[in-house]
Amino acid sequence: MKDRKGLSNGQKAVIISMLSVVALLLIVAAVLLPYNGSRKANSRTVMIFMAGTNLESNNMIASSDLNSIVPSSINFDDTKVLLYTGGTKRWHNFVNSEEDAIYELTKDGFKKVKVYNKSNLGIDNALSNFLNYSYKYSKTDKYDLIFWNHGLGAIGSISDENTNDYLDLSEISSAFKRSPFNEKNKLEAIVFRTCLNATIEVAGTVYPYADYMIASEEVTIGKTGHGVLNFLNDVKPRYDGKEFGKTFISAYQKQVKEIDLYGSVDSTYSIIDLSKVPELITMLDNFFSKIDVRTNYNDISRIRSNMHQYGETSSNVSDYDTVDLYELIDKMKNYNKTEALNIENYLKKNVILYNWSTNYHSNGLSIYFPFSGNESVKKIHLSLYNRINVSNNYKKFITDFYNGQTTTSYNFSFDLSNSEVSKKGTEFKLKLTDDQVKNFSKASYIIFRKEEDGQFMPLYAGRDATLDKDGYVTTNITNNIIKVVDDEDHSSSLFTVYQVESNSKKYKEYTVPVLLNRKNKDGFPIVENANVHLKVDKKNKVHVDEVYLVSNEKDNLAKASGTLVDLKDYSSIDFSNFRYKILDENGNYTTDWGRTGVIYMWEVTGHNYHFEVTSLEKSDDYYCVFVIRDVQNKAYYSNLISIE
Repeated sequence: MKDRKGLSNGQKAVIISMLSVVALLLIVAAVLLPYNGSRKANSRTVMIFMAGTNLESNNMIASSDLNSIVPSSINFDDTKVLLYTGGTKRWHNFVNSEEDAIYELTKDGFKKVKVYNKSNLGIDNALSNFLNYSYKYSKTDKYDLIFWNHGLGAIGSISDENTNDYLDLSEISSAFKRSPFNEKNKLEAIVFRTCLNATIEVAGTVYPYADYMIASEEVTIGKTGHGVLNFLNDVKPRYDGKEFGKTFISAYQKQVKEIDLYGSVDSTYSIIDLSKVPELITMLDNFFSKIDVRTNYNDISRIRSNMHQYGETSSNVSDYDTVDLYELIDKMKNYNKTEALNIENYLKKNVILYNWSTNYHSNGLSIYFPFSGNESVKKIHLSLYNRINVSNNYKKFITDFYNGQTTTSYNFSFDLSNSEVSKKGTEFKLKLTDDQVKNFSKASYIIFRKEEDGQFMPLYAGRDATLDKDGYVTTNITNNIIKVVDDEDHSSSLFTVYQVESNSKKYKEYTVPVLLNRKNKDGFPIVENANVHLKVDKKNKVHVDEVYLVSNEKDNLAKASGTLVDLKDYSSIDFSNFRYKILDENGNYTTDWGRTGVIYMWEVTGHNYHFEVTSLEKSDDYYCVFVIRDVQNKAYYSNLISIE
């Protein structure tokens, strides 16, 4: 028997059953898959995950950045801007520091739409909550995420000032795994408005959740009264991640130009095609699988020791220990030239879609390589490597290298107390033995002035010592001393100057450690550690460039440095110096003089002072000490070399 449509009852029952299965599958799909049916085409949501930290509480930089957004420039019919706030002790705007909250940008400014209890932004819950809420609240077809805070290189991003905790990469991955964003529903772009996060480790963590990553290899800068979030004024809903990233980088370039007047700050930003990262990781895995670290340790160490490391301090130390990936592969290409060239080509043509840098060594993506950092921080990195998506063979490579640094089996001999020393005017030479040359990595030097009490004050730390073909470490100290002059009473003082790596032929660059003194709005005194960046031109004129705050808390990764400040905002500056007891009671040289330092301060009040290049005064006693580093990055100090 057939019905009017020509189907038998049996056929009809089968079709009805099939329709039931299809309906069930549709219900399951609706539950498991992101729902885009009601999401507006050609529209986007920009999510700003902002942990204010000391950038906001001390310097109002988060407020300045938010103030740079002009609501009238944004079409809210097709663009939504959502802001998550927390992680700071004090906000200087509309945000309540006693809660976490989500705000939506409207024509009248940011409006609060969701409140959470005050939480630790250094764990993944806040980020996960923000991603889930934003996807449900704002139904658009594109989503972008901006991390705003301190960056921690290959460890992670986003630190919380209230807890001193931070989001490591495994926690960032966990937050994404509990969000609607996945390989079938990716973010258009992730922007790291943070320091040092353009690493292969970060890219390897976020590639399943986004199409593009925009980040900086180097420390990024900011300043009160300036902003980079104003790039949102120019973003169009139709932009893909690459166009979105270029708009952001253009705004950052403009900010850098405004606040880095002499162009002395190393600045970088790049756009990474995250879809190409898995193949890159495979290529790195193959390349490093063929390198025996133990056999080639000395050569590898020399390569690493002479590479630029991002986030480096004036003492040639960086706890972040990241180097440019392209440059690393290029310097190690002798181990496997064909694969090295393939990686370089793939990086340039496929992975790094756009790269802006003010220096020659930054190509857009960095990688962790343990060398100069604190031992505890190295262990944090290596432990994290077991929980993130990176090349297994590179993981083995850096683990073997780290073990080579810490093993006692090398037993290098660098007793420099009896080494041959020669000098001609202001040029000095230190002769190394053949064994020392074999284990030599790099050298620097320190110029001391002997004080009346018999202690020694360091005046200059230079990085331009080189090893020649005859085994001599050489340097020249001409015109490297700088003094500060008080214009009111014409008094002056020498202080420690650290030579900075420079790409410019027009300037020599230096860093000076200082203490900055000011009062807050309640009249309480505030003292901040900072570095003053100086540039000396070919006419020996000293230019005062930028001033960077330095964390007061050592070995605290959640307290990153790099905030730019203006000397005019401070009532006085203390130029600090140490004095060391280098000779014992019998006049004999001691090798542990670095532990005997006593600090002295010289204060300049107001702003009536200037810097001058000076020569060593003949009436004083000056000495040079070479600092030799071996391939395990251990430092050895020469005896005092008298400068007559």
